[in-house]
Order: sequence, then C-alpha cells, then structure tokens
Amino acid sequence: MTLANINFYRNIQIEKFKELAGVTGFDTGVDIDQIYPQIKDAKAIAELGVGYGRAVQQLLERGFEGKIYGVERVESFVTYMEKEHKNEKLFMLHQDIEELELPEKVDAVLWLWSGILEQNLEQQRDSICKIRKYLKTGGKLFIEAPQDKIKFVGMKINKHYIRVEMDWGTLDAYMPYEEDMHLIKESCHYKSLEMIKYQSVTGLDRVFYVFEN
Repeated sequence: MTLANINFYRNIQIEKFKELAGVTGFDTGVDIDQIYPQIKDAKAIAELGVGYGRAVQQLLERGFEGKIYGVERVESFVTYMEKEHKNEKLFMLHQDIEELELPEKVDAVLWLWSGILEQNLEQQRDSICKIRKYLKTGGKLFIEAPQDKIKFVGMKINKHYIRVEMDWGTLDAYMPYEEDMHLIKESCHYKSLEMIKYQSVTGLDRVFYVFEN
C-alpha cells in the first residue's frame, strides 16, 4: 500500500468508516454471506485489513468457531479491535499486507471490501503470491472487488484507476479484472481460480476471486 493510501486510513474516524459501510451496503455482511458456506468449518482464517471489525463481527454472528487472525496496518484500528472486540478466537496482528507474516498456515484468507484495489498491479501480484505460502493445501484466498462500475464512493479515471477523495484524504486505487487475476493465478502457481458474482443490497455489482492452493 502506498504511504498516501495508508494515511487515508490513519485519518479516517471509526464512525465515518461505519457510515461508508452503510452507504455501500456492506454493513449487512452480504459479502460474507457469499463465501460463508466455504469457510464455516475452517479451523483458522486470516482477514487482511480488519478496519473496525465489520467482517469479524459478521463471522462471529454467523457462528464461526475457528481462529481469526486479524491483519491490520493502522495502529489505531488494532487498538480499537483489541478494546472493542475482545474474543478468545481473535488474534490481532499489526502488519502491512505487503509484509505479511502469519503464525501458522490457515484454511482461508479473506481480502474484502475492495482492499486489493489499494495496491497497484505489481503489488497485487506480489501479495497474492506471498499469501499462498500461508495457505494449507486446499486452502483458499477470497478477494472481493467491484465489477467494473463504481457507484457510491470514488470516481474512475480510466479502466483500471479509481480515485476516492474525502475530507480526510485521497485514496488512489487500481481495479484488476478477470484477465489480470488469471495471469496472477499462473504466476503464483495456484491450483485454480473461480469467480463468484453477486450484487450488494445497494445494487453494486461485485465479484469474489477465489484462489485455491
């Protein structure tokens, strides 16, 4: 993640973050619903970019019983999670995705709510390759992203580049497409790649790219 993008999250207030989740419809956990049948019996998973704990809470509400490693770069979010989401199943890790170091191999890694867009294509490939070594055989990486159109937050500069301008900062993003993901799948030597297309409650066309180790 670029320094500018890191600062975007360092400067955002928790309540504003929650407000964005409501505007885009992700506060309902619609993304978790798409993949929960595949991860519900996992012994351990990791979420990249935990933020204020939206997905963690959704997982726990659905009865997830495995360990959750929450990877978060912004120290204030780590502190918030450790204070507000005390749970013996949750282990917070203050790490940047690009410097990922999980304590064990996991059954699934979740990279949700367009988090991958905050890296350029080269960084995306490097991160996806690095994640593979932390997946068990048969483990899956779930990457959630938009399907082309941006509706509520940000504006498209061209096919790949998106800019989000808020009062607290600017975030520059790179949107990968199916062809990018297939090239990354081959480059990182994943066994398979599937797509799960869905629509959010606010009418956003979204997709999960599911890499299997």
